[in-house]
Amino acid sequence: MTSLDPNQKHQPTSLKLKTNDNLVGFGISGTITPEYLNCLQNDLKSAAGRGVRGVFLEIDSGGGYAAGVSEFGDFLREFAASVPVVSYIPNGAFSAAYWIASQSTGIIAHRTASVGSIGVLYVHYDMRKMLEHFGIDATILRRKGRKAEVNPIEPISEIAMASLGKELDATFEVFVEAVATGRGLTIETAKEAADESQIFDANEALERKLIDRTGSRLDALAWLSELVNQNGMEEAMDEELKLKNLEIERLKAELAATKYTATEAKVKAEAESLVKAGIAVPAFFTDQVIHTISGWDQQVVDTFFGFCKMVSPRIDLGIKLDPEKAMKPQEIDTDKLGLEIANIFSD
Repeated sequence: MTSLDPNQKHQPTSLKLKTNDNLVGFGISGTITPEYLNCLQNDLKSAAGRGVRGVFLEIDSGGGYAAGVSEFGDFLREFAASVPVVSYIPNGAFSAAYWIASQSTGIIAHRTASVGSIGVLYVHYDMRKMLEHFGIDATILRRKGRKAEVNPIEPISEIAMASLGKELDATFEVFVEAVATGRGLTIETAKEAADESQIFDANEALERKLIDRTGSRLDALAWLSELVNQNGMEEAMDEELKLKNLEIERLKAELAATKYTATEAKVKAEAESLVKAGIAVPAFFTDQVIHTISGWDQQVVDTFFGFCKMVSPRIDLGIKLDPEKAMKPQEIDTDKLGLEIANIFSD
């Protein structure tokens, strides 16, 4: 994969797929450039907008420019998380072409195909002799220092070589990480596959997990259809699960509201009946106290009122509450209230 800026202009080929599964296909061939990848990304976005359920990529390329491949690879991996993408390699996918393939849902290569060349290169052309042959002199004026230090009419300095080396190392590391992530490999395994930027035949690529299967174009399309159907079932199950969870939450809320209202209403009714019967004083059964009691277990509430009837001679229940303060939740110590009531019951 080269790091030079591209000038070529060509676009991915739209493939006609004989299928009824709402799939689209694109052929990736020739030199891969940033402009080429922009076109492909726009095509994929457009396909997603039309509700396409699967994407078939037929990749037959020796690679291309480093610029834009990382960004497109990230986009494709995210795209494939929701829409299955199968890359089919009939002959070869190397360097940038393999980078793209590695970010799809799955890769199937023909038995005679090859993949790999996981690496980065930079080509520098020294044109001084050619200019001299044609009698052309060139003069460079700079502001400042290392501006355009790598050019075809000057030898590359050691400093420039070191700088280029760092750029190549950084891009190589990103390439390896992308392959590891896309193919579900460890960094160490991906680096082993990238050792010496080797090219592997289909069988060895399968052993190294650089591809998923070997087969024909029809096999690749059939696999994509399987993934699409599986994805559709998972989406339906997810939607059904969401609806069930929403219904469960609705029922929980409804049950909680019904239980709380009924309990509080029951407490209030029971309290009013005790007051009317002269068993307890109205000042004790404030709204806040009723609210606090209604938060207890129903059995405890029933026991409490039972004790109220038992201790009716103690008309104030031994509890001195200021009705005005009792109405303020922040000034009610429910633990103390419960303890005081418990003390009364134990007498």
